[in-house]
Amino acid sequence: MTHSLAVLRQPALAGHTIAFDTWAADAISRAEAGLNLLPPTPG
Repeated sequence: MTHSLAVLRQPALAGHTIAFDTWAADAISRAEAGLNLLPPTPG
C-alpha cells in the first residue's frame, strides 16, 4: 500500500505500481511469492 502513497506524490510512478500490482496478484495466485495462502490438505 505504501507504493500507492508514492504515486500521490509522484503521479509518474503509476505505471510502475500498476505493473507491480499485476505481478503481485499473479504471483500470489500461483503461490510463487513464497506465501502459502491455502490451508493444509488433510491426510
